Amino acid sequence: MTDIVPFVFEGSEICTIHKNGEPWFVTNDVCKALWTCPEKVESEGFFRLSA
Repeated sequence: MTDIVPFVFEGSEICTIHKNGEPWFVTNDVCKALWTCPEKVESEGFFRLSA
């Protein structure tokens, strides 16, 4: 099982997991922190940031 690692971004807790050495973010947490969410990201549950 992958450990969930929470951190705080501007007062909002965002949970991440590490998958293949990269952080993946819980979509719902990011959407709450940013007060918006693109439709595609909203439906997937987890996502990673691309360079």
